[in-house]
Amino acid sequence: MNALLSLILLPISLPVSLLLEQIYRLRRFFYRYHLCHFRATQFPLPLISVGNIALGGSGKTPLIIWLIKYLKGEREFSSIPLLIISRGYKGGMEKKGGIWSPSGPADFVLLPDPALVGDEPAMIARQILPGDVLVLGKNRVANLHQFLRGRCARIYAPRIHAPREYATRWIGLLDDAFQHLKIANDLNIVVIDALLPISKYRIFPRGYLREGLSALKYAQMVIFTRADLLERSELDRQKKFISTYMSPTTPIAEVKYSPQGLYNQFYEQVYGVETLSTMKREKKALRAIAMAATASASSTSFFKMLELLGIELLDKIRFADHYDFSGKIFKRIGSAKSGRQNFSQLIEYARQMDAFVIVTEKDIVKINKLIVDQRILFLGIEINFITGENEFREVLRNSIFNKMRQNEENLSPAPISNSNIAGVVANQ
Repeated sequence: MNALLSLILLPISLPVSLLLEQIYRLRRFFYRYHLCHFRATQFPLPLISVGNIALGGSGKTPLIIWLIKYLKGEREFSSIPLLIISRGYKGGMEKKGGIWSPSGPADFVLLPDPALVGDEPAMIARQILPGDVLVLGKNRVANLHQFLRGRCARIYAPRIHAPREYATRWIGLLDDAFQHLKIANDLNIVVIDALLPISKYRIFPRGYLREGLSALKYAQMVIFTRADLLERSELDRQKKFISTYMSPTTPIAEVKYSPQGLYNQFYEQVYGVETLSTMKREKKALRAIAMAATASASSTSFFKMLELLGIELLDKIRFADHYDFSGKIFKRIGSAKSGRQNFSQLIEYARQMDAFVIVTEKDIVKINKLIVDQRILFLGIEINFITGENEFREVLRNSIFNKMRQNEENLSPAPISNSNIAGVVANQ
């Protein structure tokens, strides 16, 4: 049926896709050669972009969290505060912009409202430390300028002042910024969902791409997520296919999502992976209704991960990405629809079935604002590299050090080496 519909719509979708591809190519060409006022703004701090070329989720936010943990765990970078620059999609600050930074003791930090900052920034906020900053808003160039000049509106933050001449004290992570050409990035990381078949590697509406694969030549690192869920032969075929569009020197890494256990709404682990495995062996599997507000491939991966942990899923409920859970929910058992339920009624039904409601970590930040119940759990995951981790770390470190060296040379004619850049920055 889908193939027939695609064939019928081909006379419309094909010219639209071709037109969009040429527009995207022309846009990058104009920015590259600074034509007609298309110029990227340079900022005096290392800027690392994490983006994708496909519509929907590809795993950008888990990778940003990995980057935060990596930078905080490395001696050279641990003392350098982070700027997380995000649009704050569908959050209250998306249009007017603002900043948020944690303040107070580590065990009591006031977290931002996802309705204000957006889903992904609210999830990222749990990972950053006092001194780190979320810079939010659609106009990222203006927001970053205003922050560095100390004029950005505050959502909740201590007094933070970041004059431009001291911008080398920061490392910036840009969320979903591969198509955001107004900022000159020092490192472009492109995330590709391995579950997206090659047949979908076409620009919308013919396929699932935001822009053509030719844009990959501007990436310095490509990472395939959910690589463990694909047959090795098919994954190798995808990598060979996209490598023809990339620079020959651009490394490709593979990562997987490893479940860490089930957590309650206070981020306390309720069931570890080993406990769930034991329950599965003893045929005492957890019963649950699983819900995910994300792209189709992401929700499929989420449900499969729960089943591999031995959880018996009474139902699988999908919502559009960024759904706020305040509306009605279809409660389904098998193929039978038994009416619309709000969240409270769904929890009551789960209680009757002696089951839990399990959601993603991205969704829990919104659900926490609506209802708190011991039957609501979320699946905690972490990124683990399958291949390419050492190459990724090297590309990342070189990018940061090169920008820091460039900034130091602009401030002083004295040469500076990789080994003492971090120390100079930390001691400023």
